[in-house]
Amino acid sequence: MIFDPRCAPADPSLVDLVASELSDAALTNSTIIDADPYTFFGATTLRQDGSMSNRSDVWIIDGGALYASSCGARNEGTRPKARTALGVSPCDEAVQAVDGCVIGITTGR
Repeated sequence: MIFDPRCAPADPSLVDLVASELSDAALTNSTIIDADPYTFFGATTLRQDGSMSNRSDVWIIDGGALYASSCGARNEGTRPKARTALGVSPCDEAVQAVDGCVIGITTGR
């Protein structure tokens, strides 16, 4: 996995926004790519016992509104699907890039 140079650590306020969506999970390795007009947010989700739920999930933030992009993000909460609401596919280049950065952090690559 190649680390995308656009990836940056997520601001705590964005981590809090996404974490507020999760009922039984916590976030770690929170990473963003700002690609106007959207912020692509990726993170590893952890179960309450600290074990990994998903290596990487991706959400998209548009003007403070949160949309689920990856399957795990859609399954962990109730946010609208990014594909439907924004027309941004899980295969979108920026979605894949932030996903790759989180996986790289998680696996130490």
